[in-house]
Amino acid sequence: MKPFGFSPVMLLVGLGSMFLPAFVGYSAAPSLDITLDDLLRQWQHEREIVLAQWRRTEAISSRLPPMKTDSYRKIIRKGNVILPLLVKKMQSNSGDLFIAAIFVDLTKVKFEDEFRVETGKIVLTDYNFEYIPYCNLADKNEYDSPYVYWWNHGRTLTPKLFEKKYQDYLEVKKGQNSAVIKEKYTQLQNMGIIILPLLVKKITEGANDLIPMFGSLSNQTALKTAADCQKWWNENKARYAVILNC
Repeated sequence: MKPFGFSPVMLLVGLGSMFLPAFVGYSAAPSLDITLDDLLRQWQHEREIVLAQWRRTEAISSRLPPMKTDSYRKIIRKGNVILPLLVKKMQSNSGDLFIAAIFVDLTKVKFEDEFRVETGKIVLTDYNFEYIPYCNLADKNEYDSPYVYWWNHGRTLTPKLFEKKYQDYLEVKKGQNSAVIKEKYTQLQNMGIIILPLLVKKITEGANDLIPMFGSLSNQTALKTAADCQKWWNENKARYAVILNC
């Protein structure tokens, strides 16, 4: 059962057109002349302008205008190196959905969760972690961000979880239910960019059906063979060290 309260995963998805696919693992070096704080302030200003224009010209509806502005793209181009900084910001202001949105765009992590009516908490079903939805908290400072938890603790479980999900995927592949196969494939992919080295290993062992997943997570959809994936990973894996070193 999904929560009727605030779930960061659900709300970020619900933002719809606000956040288009990001350039995960972008190869350019981080800008040294413009800090992340500067860009976040610029992005906030640009969001305010976009929203003001939208209010003047569009009927008020549940669909917000796109907010992938120039400053947002500059933030994404800084790459994975800013992930620890985003975590620190979520620790000090964990209710900031815009910081969480950048984190999700970079990591491509999507949690499996469910709402427990009896406790009023959201549970990340892959982890031993539960939290009260942000909007249900009287004291917002007590909010426990699932993304901060994942960064500090949950991602260390990646190898074990990956193997479990991969075996689940292989098991359902034995049947003919394409919907279930797709579901298990998606659940594996939703572990995010942290599984890239694990995917390379499986692909080089013959799991060519994982090549599209690798291409999607790395934003390198032109990769077609196991050799392509291995070569690209060898050339680019250093850019993922910040998320893999846990």
